[in-house]
Amino acid sequence: MATGRRNRASRSRGSCSRPPRRSRRCRVATEAHLAALQSAGLRLTVPRRALLELLARHPVACDAMSLHQQLRGQGRRVSLGTVYRLLRVLEDRQLAIAIASPHGRTLWRLCQPAPSAPRDAAATSAWLRSLAAELGYRLVPLH
Repeated sequence: MATGRRNRASRSRGSCSRPPRRSRRCRVATEAHLAALQSAGLRLTVPRRALLELLARHPVACDAMSLHQQLRGQGRRVSLGTVYRLLRVLEDRQLAIAIASPHGRTLWRLCQPAPSAPRDAAATSAWLRSLAAELGYRLVPLH
């Protein structure tokens, strides 16, 4: 029974319960991520900055609940829904990666921002059509 209680307690704390460490690399990563968000037309709000700083200080992937608990522990007034929404924005902008974990929670980790390069839509479309054809598929337009 004691083992079951310990397992339950450790699961409720989240996947990254260690305190995050600070480093110069963290500041550089956060600045690059903030610049990428800003260049995408997103405002650099206090919750976005706080979540980016927290993610940058963690060496391992973390789940949203533990990130939320740590932000609340820092005195930040941010809801769990806001944390999930910000993580999705980071994932959509390819600034964070979502990792499916065995216990069902999604873990999040920052990625290095990719340099923005203009893409040729016609060339990309042609490449995708040829790739789909090689694999026995065909692309259909979405309406």
